[in-house]
Amino acid sequence: MDITTLFEDYIFKRIIPDIEIVLETARVARAEGRRPHGQVLCALGLLTHTEFIGRLYPQARSKDGNKACFDRHFRELGDGYRLLLDTGYKVYDDLRHGLAHRYFVRNPWALIFFSDHEKPFDVFGEKIDRKSLSAGIGVTPKGYYYMVIDRYLADFDQACHRLYNRYQSASTPPFPDIKITPLGWASS
Repeated sequence: MDITTLFEDYIFKRIIPDIEIVLETARVARAEGRRPHGQVLCALGLLTHTEFIGRLYPQARSKDGNKACFDRHFRELGDGYRLLLDTGYKVYDDLRHGLAHRYFVRNPWALIFFSDHEKPFDVFGEKIDRKSLSAGIGVTPKGYYYMVIDRYLADFDQACHRLYNRYQSASTPPFPDIKITPLGWASS
């Protein structure tokens, strides 16, 4: 599978739309006064796919560890994400690893579907203004993580498009030591 097929048929037509479907279902539930479901599944998908996309950067090598791949793409999501890593938060260990291997995280955290409400959301007694979000993942002053799914997805989508555009304008193959196959990737 070439890089164009991977991005166009897998990332842009499967990964991102799958999360969008859950968000749309949650919007309908919210509008009908029902409790929306699927936040953990969305968070797990977005965080594990952040690691996957990190393997697609030109500087990625097959020997890079999972955390290095995660951090690589997480930084590309935007300034708020870089700031979390640069100030010592271990997002991979605290969130992605916990969700993927235990289906929960070690410390209390909050999952919020939408950033479009007028009122702030509550994270264990701390109010977070949705209008002031700098990223889809943040930390309260008391150290509690929160993830806003629609914001993270928007930033993830934009970062994937930036990476894809880099490949489209590249004159050399993006990663000569990795071969993408229908079942995944492997070093050549």
